Amino acid sequence: MVEARRIQSKKFQQTKRFTECDADVSEMNLILRSQFEMTVKACRWFLIAYIFHYLPFFCMSRALFFHHYFPAHIFACALAGALLHFCIEQFACFASAMLHMRQIHVYQASVTLVLSSIFRNFYSYTEYCYGA
Repeated sequence: MVEARRIQSKKFQQTKRFTECDADVSEMNLILRSQFEMTVKACRWFLIAYIFHYLPFFCMSRALFFHHYFPAHIFACALAGALLHFCIEQFACFASAMLHMRQIHVYQASVTLVLSSIFRNFYSYTEYCYGA
């Protein structure tokens, strides 16, 4: 009788632990979904703004200069930044779960890697842009 209660107690604790884990997973999925929806909403606005600023000059038949494209370029950079932030955030979330590390450390390492590659590319192509 006592042994049967111990077994039931162990089963209850295991099912409780699994339901808590499932609750954490569902809560995490809800957070990821809300982040995804916010990113999609922001990217949609950046893309609409980019199209509205770029399309009138695309349809012109005369010569176009840099100042025609600068407003569209600002929105293109904002769109790229929003997408990059979302991708790094998702990578940090999944990599931290796989590597058993804190998410902030993986996020900081990812941002450092992206920024270092940006600076490396800038310096490697400086000669072509500014002259040797």
